[in-house]
Amino acid sequence: MRVPLIATLLLAVTAARATEIVVEPVQYASQLSGKVVDPTGAPISDVSVELVPCGSGEFKGHFLAKESVLAHTDKNGQFVIHSWHHEGRTCVSFSREGFNYQQFELKYKPTASPLVVKLTIAA
Repeated sequence: MRVPLIATLLLAVTAARATEIVVEPVQYASQLSGKVVDPTGAPISDVSVELVPCGSGEFKGHFLAKESVLAHTDKNGQFVIHSWHHEGRTCVSFSREGFNYQQFELKYKPTASPLVVKLTIAA
């Protein structure tokens, strides 16, 4: 059964308890680790970080993916996912109550800087 895109987006908003979904351009990383911060640069703890195969079309996520990998940020906003196999298309999402859901496609680049993800506050 195919779920219409609008229904998928509504599900995402409900699931993430956010009012907005932020789909960023492609990001590059040498490893899947980094820091999640708020708009002031302060670290955000307990952010769900999910690595999933990318979908197709404008919105690339899979909210009910069976092959996802999940991690959470620590008290310093740091996260690490060790099982990133950088073949194929991979998307990573970040969600926490009170913040807008954010997602982007991740591509491997050996010289990339560590990821710094800035979440926006939900309205």
